[in-house]
Amino acid sequence: MGEGQQPGPLYALTALAALVETIALSWFISTTGYKTGAGGAIIGLYAGLGFVATAMFSEVLFAGRPPRLYAINAGYQVFQAVVLGAIIGYLGSI
Repeated sequence: MGEGQQPGPLYALTALAALVETIALSWFISTTGYKTGAGGAIIGLYAGLGFVATAMFSEVLFAGRPPRLYAINAGYQVFQAVVLGAIIGYLGSI
């Protein structure tokens, strides 16, 4: 965050991005037909590893970011996708 920049719009954009991710992951889960928390978690793992972690890997290659930082950031995003998928899958079973 730059100097003098208000955090409110940044939080709003972060929430919007999370909503888009939730809608996309919900679509993936409903398309596969999984109706359990475990099934949703597996789809979240595949989406996290297949889309998020691979897209973030270019930062290591081209921006010269340390691989350890990549592991922390990508690991968090993959974990978040797994948890989100588990929640969506569980709610789909109700």
